Amino acid sequence: VSSKQVVINALVQEGFSNDVAQ
Repeated sequence: VSSKQVVINALVQEGFSNDVAQ
């Protein structure tokens, strides 16, 4: 569960950074 949350957090963070970049 912990690793799953980390992966989701990474995806959200990457998506957020991508959104900010655009």
